Amino acid sequence: KFVGWTKSGNAGSGRYEIFLDPADTYKVLVKGPPTHEDIWYSASQGYMESSPLAPPATANFSLRPAGLIGGWVMQSGWPLQGAYVSVFTSCGCMTPKNAGTDVAGNYSVKVVTSASSGYQYRVRAIPPTGQTRWYSVATSIWGADDVDAPDIDVNIETPP
Repeated sequence: KFVGWTKSGNAGSGRYEIFLDPADTYKVLVKGPPTHEDIWYSASQGYMESSPLAPPATANFSLRPAGLIGGWVMQSGWPLQGAYVSVFTSCGCMTPKNAGTDVAGNYSVKVVTSASSGYQYRVRAIPPTGQTRWYSVATSIWGADDVDAPDIDVNIETPP
């Protein structure tokens, strides 16, 4: 459950502080600025991999540069609004980052750059109706092409 938020700088330059019930444990997410990653405590990309903390505790973060993976999703040659797009690390071993497509079928997902992380990514589009498709023309993560971030030309055509 969500219990609160704070901004860095409220406890000194680059520092943050939030008061929580010491009888419970918490998972901490840092939402980086557009140029840097969003990351969970324990350097995790997703909630499931993150480690809980019990107050009082210290959670330090070092944010790496971020970039966008983006493009469009189409079906039968038409822009596809409402497709669910997931960006996985190429190993498939971390929680994916997700976005929905807009009215023009466009999407963008903020991820850690390949240069700063060593990660390559695989992109999946799930249309509201029709077949799921991976970039480029694959039906599973293991047949999908690797993408380096940033890349804003990762376009997917899904079959009906």
